[in-house]
Amino acid sequence: MDHKDGERRRKGAKGISGSVIKIPDEFCQKDLDMNSDFRVLLPWRQGPGLCSTALVSYLITLHNDLVYSVDRLTGEETSYKVSPADLTDLHVIRYEIERDVMPLVLSNVQYSIKKGQETLYEYDLPRIQQQIISRFLLGKPLITLNGIPTLVNRHDRNYEIILRDVKEKVRQEPLQTLTLVSVAGELQSYSEVCEALSTLEVALGFLAMTGGEPEMQLSSYLEEVLQMGNQMAQHIVKVGLSDTPVVFSSPELQSRRTGYIS
Repeated sequence: MDHKDGERRRKGAKGISGSVIKIPDEFCQKDLDMNSDFRVLLPWRQGPGLCSTALVSYLITLHNDLVYSVDRLTGEETSYKVSPADLTDLHVIRYEIERDVMPLVLSNVQYSIKKGQETLYEYDLPRIQQQIISRFLLGKPLITLNGIPTLVNRHDRNYEIILRDVKEKVRQEPLQTLTLVSVAGELQSYSEVCEALSTLEVALGFLAMTGGEPEMQLSSYLEEVLQMGNQMAQHIVKVGLSDTPVVFSSPELQSRRTGYIS
């Protein structure tokens, strides 16, 4: 790599490369098998899930190295950057050896057979290189290492901020005691409470970002706007949603908050 290319890569790495993810030695001492902790496959910022996050980081770095190599060959400089959260199949370098690469290579080989000698193969390497670049590498963006999506434990979510954002976008009023008693009576088991809580979490997340029509019933918002009608159990639909309540009370919150959209 020449000096000019090195400077260009360092300049392009600003906002692209992040700090190296260091995996604790305890996670590197054993190979994965069917008895391994399932959390190793879930991208987290700590614990076993750090392995999955580090793998994504490595693949992003490898992708960017290939993009820089193409820039060096073509004399161009890629300025298009994409966040990991916004990636699609069209953004990433992807191919299968047997399906994509081998047919390309075999279509650019000359065979010659001389009597009493082995078959000679002459590969058109410049043409193979050009086709690989144009088909698989050219036009791919750089991928930023900042913003790799990771799972967030429900207990780690900052509900105080979410509820504040909802309150700013949708007018809130306190629930009547009768409504609170009715909701509590509809939820007969712990699993039903968890399902209702998860549904409300989804609704709160969207309301905090986009707001909503103050007069729209919560049941209508879930079914028509979020298209969650087929994903909600009947006991969730019946939990006073026809009267548009949003009840949110859980150990995760530092304080109990109640309100409804209307």
